Amino acid sequence: ELFPKALEIVSPFFEEADRKALEMYYNQSNTGLTSASPDEIIPASHFGRISDLFIMKAAHIWGKFVENDNVLEIHEDRQDQDDCLINKAVVKTVANGGAVHILEPEKMPNGSKITAFMRYEVAV
Repeated sequence: ELFPKALEIVSPFFEEADRKALEMYYNQSNTGLTSASPDEIIPASHFGRISDLFIMKAAHIWGKFVENDNVLEIHEDRQDQDDCLINKAVVKTVANGGAVHILEPEKMPNGSKITAFMRYEVAV
């Protein structure tokens, strides 16, 4: 009984945080500060570049990321010894001081499973 009541109290706080973060994302969507590419987002999460990570609720991206070599492998379907790269990105983003927003599919920018608002641009 306590959990539903607590959720009712804190939900507006999280919804407001999601709304503000999405607004920042959309305001910067034509710059190098946003990405909907897992190829860019997964490594960025490991190297502390992500300010706000948006993930689709219950989504998975399977593969491997070797941080020391900066090598990313993404697989269409789960293979032996694959990790959920979304979960790893969440852990690394939080560990590096970023925020994570778990959104319903219809609220995801670009309809992507994962998007990010970066702290800074990287020259390519």
